[in-house]
Amino acid sequence: MEFKDISTETRRTYTFPDGAKVTIEGPLSLNVSPSGGHRIADRQRHGHYVPAGWIHLEWEVAEGATVVTV
Repeated sequence: MEFKDISTETRRTYTFPDGAKVTIEGPLSLNVSPSGGHRIADRQRHGHYVPAGWIHLEWEVAEGATVVTV
Protein backbone atom coordinates (compact mmCIF):
# COMPACT_ATOMS: atom_id res chain seq x y z
CA MET A 1 0.00 0.00 0.00
CA GLU A 2 1.48 3.34 -1.05
CA PHE A 3 1.11 6.46 1.05
CA LYS A 4 1.62 10.05 -0.10
CA ASP A 5 3.39 12.49 2.21
CA ILE A 6 0.94 15.17 3.40
CA SER A 7 3.00 16.26 6.39
CA THR A 8 2.86 19.94 5.37
CA GLU A 9 -0.84 19.85 6.31
CA THR A 10 -1.79 20.83 9.84
CA ARG A 11 -5.40 19.62 9.55
CA ARG A 12 -7.89 18.24 7.06
CA THR A 13 -11.68 18.20 7.36
CA TYR A 14 -14.11 16.04 5.39
CA THR A 15 -17.76 17.12 5.16
CA PHE A 16 -20.46 14.58 4.31
CA PRO A 17 -23.87 15.18 2.64
CA ASP A 18 -25.70 15.01 5.99
CA GLY A 19 -23.45 17.76 7.42
CA ALA A 20 -21.29 15.41 9.50
CA LYS A 21 -17.62 16.39 9.60
CA VAL A 22 -14.45 14.43 10.26
CA THR A 23 -11.33 16.43 11.14
CA ILE A 24 -7.85 14.93 11.26
CA GLU A 25 -5.28 16.98 13.18
CA GLY A 26 -1.65 16.64 12.14
CA PRO A 27 -2.03 14.34 9.13
CA LEU A 28 1.24 12.81 7.91
CA SER A 29 0.45 10.41 5.08
CA LEU A 30 -2.46 9.49 2.82
CA ASN A 31 -3.47 6.42 0.84
CA VAL A 32 -6.48 6.64 -1.49
CA SER A 33 -8.09 3.24 -2.02
CA PRO A 34 -9.62 2.17 -5.36
CA SER A 35 -13.06 2.78 -3.80
CA GLY A 36 -12.12 6.39 -3.00
CA GLY A 37 -11.71 5.92 0.75
CA HIS A 38 -8.84 7.74 2.45
CA ARG A 39 -6.45 6.10 4.90
CA ILE A 40 -4.53 8.68 6.92
CA ALA A 41 -1.76 8.35 9.50
CA ASP A 42 -1.40 11.26 11.92
CA ARG A 43 1.31 12.71 14.17
CA GLN A 44 -0.18 10.95 17.21
CA ARG A 45 0.48 7.58 15.51
CA HIS A 46 -3.24 7.01 14.91
CA GLY A 47 -4.67 5.62 11.71
CA HIS A 48 -7.94 6.91 10.28
CA TYR A 49 -10.20 5.66 7.51
CA VAL A 50 -12.56 8.14 5.88
CA PRO A 51 -14.98 6.41 3.50
CA ALA A 52 -15.77 7.80 0.07
CA GLY A 53 -18.92 9.87 -0.14
CA TRP A 54 -17.79 13.16 1.32
CA ILE A 55 -18.85 16.27 -0.56
CA HIS A 56 -16.15 18.67 0.57
CA LEU A 57 -12.53 18.36 1.64
CA GLU A 58 -10.68 21.25 3.26
CA TRP A 59 -7.07 21.27 4.43
CA GLU A 60 -4.77 23.74 6.07
CA VAL A 61 -1.03 23.77 5.47
CA ALA A 62 1.77 24.95 7.74
CA GLU A 63 2.88 28.55 7.37
CA GLY A 64 5.24 28.87 4.42
CA ALA A 65 4.19 25.54 2.88
CA THR A 66 2.67 25.29 -0.58
CA VAL A 67 -0.98 24.33 -0.83
CA VAL A 68 -1.12 21.17 -2.94
CA THR A 69 -4.35 20.17 -4.65
CA VAL A 70 -5.61 16.62 -4.48
